Amino acid sequence: MDRKLTFVQVGKAKEGFMFVYEGMPKKCENCAYQKVCHNLEAKTVYVVKGLREKKVKCKLLDGEELLLVEVEKAEIKVSLEPKYVFEGAIIEFKPQPCKNIGCERFDECVPHILAPKRKYKIVRIGEKFVCPMTGKSLVQVFLSQL
Repeated sequence: MDRKLTFVQVGKAKEGFMFVYEGMPKKCENCAYQKVCHNLEAKTVYVVKGLREKKVKCKLLDGEELLLVEVEKAEIKVSLEPKYVFEGAIIEFKPQPCKNIGCERFDECVPHILAPKRKYKIVRIGEKFVCPMTGKSLVQVFLSQL
């Protein structure tokens, strides 16, 4: 995957940290770091893959310190019905109808991190499992964002 450089808050600058880049706020338009902070795709999930040494102070975040990091688009783990799952398929993700927020798989079945109406590609297929609430067969898959 293509890596890009951007800044994230020092406290969140750890390999594996995932975030959704929402787009550039108006307040950032004249900032000296704007081209680095905002060279990402809006409404896209990224994962930190490496840390650099450069730190800056962010005016938008009241002088909070940011660290330069390497990021790439994240693979997102979700759960789907097996009949729709094959590697390489392009899908529009629809979350499972679940309200059991205490379930260990809730974030896979109802991943709030995904953008609605966006296309995703199934890049890997994980384990099969049975939903503890409904008894429905599901399979864990990894999606890349298109």
